[in-house]
Amino acid sequence: MNDYSGAEKSEWEERFFGLILDLGESQSERYKKQAIDLLRAKTIRVPMKKCIGFYKLELFDCKFKISHDNGESFVNIGRTRVGWRKQDKLRDLTGFFAHTEASTILDAE
Repeated sequence: MNDYSGAEKSEWEERFFGLILDLGESQSERYKKQAIDLLRAKTIRVPMKKCIGFYKLELFDCKFKISHDNGESFVNIGRTRVGWRKQDKLRDLTGFFAHTEASTILDAE
């Protein structure tokens, strides 16, 4: 996230959370497919704006890395906890996909 203060931070947060909601709605089918693929394979690569996202699912969390050099190297960006049951994992992962994609889009601007 960029270093903003006051009104700029509030504007950035409004854009960020609005984008998460928009992506969650408009990309819900793609996110569900990605979540199912991740549950099966435990890792997936996802093309994003000017980069490649890499997700790795572990027992109780999912890690997100990003590459700006066509997958030659990846940098750790974040992680989230995921539920134990399959339906909890699907819900948590689709939300995490929207969050990480929104962050990636705004960082690319």
